[in-house]
Amino acid sequence: MKNHRETQSIMSVALILVVFALTFATFGCKKSAREIAEENAIKRHQQEAGHPPMIPNPALRAALSNYMRTPEGMEIDSALTFMTSLKKKDRLPGIPKGVKGMLRLEKKPTDTTPDGGCSQEVHYFTMNTPHQDYYYFIARNSSNSPWELKRAVQADASGKVIQEFPIQ
Repeated sequence: MKNHRETQSIMSVALILVVFALTFATFGCKKSAREIAEENAIKRHQQEAGHPPMIPNPALRAALSNYMRTPEGMEIDSALTFMTSLKKKDRLPGIPKGVKGMLRLEKKPTDTTPDGGCSQEVHYFTMNTPHQDYYYFIARNSSNSPWELKRAVQADASGKVIQEFPIQ
């Protein structure tokens, strides 16, 4: 009889713990509307200010940080800095003033020379719907020389060039 009561008591405690855990998991882990709004405001600010979005995974963030210290990572950072400066000055051919978008490097630098020269393709896509795709080809003669915009095109969703823009 005692074993039956002990078993019932243990089962009751276990049931209470399971119900509590499920309740906490369902209701206790949700963010308030204010917390969600604050996170969304931070994300919007980062996009508008040109900051990259925060990478939530610490290991991934550390790996990216380490990569950006390599010669290839510094090359990519330099190319993005150049393109960002053109965008801020409204000097990216084809993109109307005030149109928001995002720069993205989809390929590694090419045509690398021993003295640090290379070419880079940069993709800019607008945030409007439907989004528009622009591709910019930049190059520099050496790691000490400035980047130059060599070619600017707009492409359709399949990647076919629909318009080429003059370079000033």
